[in-house]
Order: sequence, then C-alpha cells, then structure tokens
Amino acid sequence: MKSWRAERFGPTNEVLRLGEVDLPKPEPGKGACSCSGSAGYSDAAWRPSVSEPSHSPGMQVAGEVTMVGEGSRYQPGDHVMAIAASIKRWGALAEYCLADEKNSLRIPASMPDTEAVGFMVVYKTAYAALAIRTSIQPGETLLVLGAAGSTGGATVLLGKALGARIIAVAGSAERLAFCREIGADHGVNHKDGAITERVKELTDGRGVNVVFDPVGGELARQAMQSMARHGRFGFAGNASGEWVLINVLDALLRIIR
Repeated sequence: MKSWRAERFGPTNEVLRLGEVDLPKPEPGKGACSCSGSAGYSDAAWRPSVSEPSHSPGMQVAGEVTMVGEGSRYQPGDHVMAIAASIKRWGALAEYCLADEKNSLRIPASMPDTEAVGFMVVYKTAYAALAIRTSIQPGETLLVLGAAGSTGGATVLLGKALGARIIAVAGSAERLAFCREIGADHGVNHKDGAITERVKELTDGRGVNVVFDPVGGELARQAMQSMARHGRFGFAGNASGEWVLINVLDALLRIIR
C-alpha cells in the first residue's frame, strides 16, 4: 500500500515521504481492525509518544473495515470511525491503517465520512476536559481559546449542552460569527489586543470559571489571568507552538484571595 511515513523525527513537511509498504495486519486476540477510508488531522512527524521512527502519522480515520483480529466485534465491510494506531506507527495517512476497536465507533447511517473522520478525537478531548477534568457546572462561564477550530468548536458545542455560558476567543470577525452560530454567547478577537480586559468586562470583573486551552503560549497566559477564584484550567494543546507557563504564585493567590 501507499503510506506517508517518517523515517526520522522532525518538522512534518521535511520528514514525511510517500512510499510503498506492506499492508498492516491486526494481531489475533487484540480486537483490532484494519481500515481504509478518509484520513484527517495529521499529527506531527514528531510525537513524544512515538519511541522511534519509522511511523505513519494521522490520528483520525473514517472508512470501511477490511480485516479484523480474532475476537473483534467488527466484520469486514463494517463502516467505522476510529483513532488510528499512529503511536504504534500505523497512522491514518495511508491507504490502510490499524485501529484498536476500543478507539472506534460504528458510523451512523446519517453521518457522512467527512463529519465522522473529525469526530472522535475532538469530542473525546472536549468531553474529557469539561466533564471529567474541570467538571464544569450549569451556569458557570467557560472561556474557549481557538474556538473556531475543530477541538475548540466541539468544546463550544459541548459546553453549551452542559449549561455553561460561553466566551469564544478567535482571530477574526468571521470566525467569531461562526462561534456564535454554534452556541457561543460572546466573542473576543484576540488580534484586537490582550483579552483580559474584555473578559473582565463580560464577567463583571469576576473572571471565568473554566478555561479550555488548545493554543498555549501568550494567549493562554492571558486566559489564565482571566480566571475567577477557584477557576479551573483545561490544558488541551499548544497550537501556538508553546505550552503555557504557570505562575505558581498567581495560582496560589487565586485560591486564597
């Protein structure tokens, strides 16, 4: 099969090469399946969870099951969405990939592949951040960074469904309009300057209860400065290229003030 693979770690556009490799086969008794279909969300060719190249990146896939391991609940021909086994070096940027069935779902007949391929990672991330890690409650205020992106958009939708008041942060009027369409109560354009004063206005000086951060860097630092007492911060990524740095003293003061 054809597969995009990285033989060394480095920037994705430098190390990925398209080549021919043997078809991946599910291990017996592992409940895994081999899938062909549409791939989405190419993770970088460098990942902390990948111990060594060669590997094929790509986390999300939607398509048809072609082979199954012994004991799988699937059969060839089933239509599934899955998180591909990129950390096991068989990601979705290929004609076929591997996936563990515990990281997969059958695609409903009403859902096209173009929606299914982007469903599992982003909604699992949003659910883990809001329902499990930060335990957001109805009536609380949620600040979503990168709110017009895939994970950010899922978080806006889920946060609204959980009863939160949503402040969406994005980088253009068009993106903020999209955020309002999917449920955001307010929008803040981070390109207009630091978001802290605008968030302070929108919360009557109290700050937000929960921050969802897939961006990192300076924007995340500003979001941390916008938190209310006993606020919770959900780390979800570093699209800016930097993780947010925590000011421990500031965090302590937010607990005791």
